Amino acid sequence: MNELVKELEAIKGYKDLFEGAYPGEGISKSTIGKAIATFERTVVSKDSRFDAWISGDEKAINESAKNGFGLFIGRGFGVVAEEVSKLAISTSTSIKEIKQLVSNSYENIGKGVNEVSQIANLLKDIIENISSLGLSTELILQNLTEQNISYLGVHKMFQN
Repeated sequence: MNELVKELEAIKGYKDLFEGAYPGEGISKSTIGKAIATFERTVVSKDSRFDAWISGDEKAINESAKNGFGLFIGRGFGVVAEEVSKLAISTSTSIKEIKQLVSNSYENIGKGVNEVSQIANLLKDIIENISSLGLSTELILQNLTEQNISYLGVHKMFQN
């Protein structure tokens, strides 16, 4: 297709014609496809010899035309079969990659759950230690207060 684009660009006047028909798009795969589709919509065929042959009249076209049609269909199906084969291989590869990604994700989620569980246990231990520190701090303050009262009492006794 790239070769066709180059060939059409080399034909004098085609760039201007494409620009006129498809402003700002130039000659490209897309605009060539649009041009062909537009042309095909103008082609109207009524009761051609080919139509008669397709409808069952074996004498409507000669053997050469029949062979040409067979060749066209054979190559066409061959191209389609090749593309379908490529698509199947690509799909198979993609499925394997997706399966691996899912597997890796599942493994990583498992690791993450374990790490979160370990962190939760550590936080629980920290909270318990803080709680016991609170009790220890209360006891220390109570003892200091008692000692301070005792100290003041002793100090008063010696002052008298």
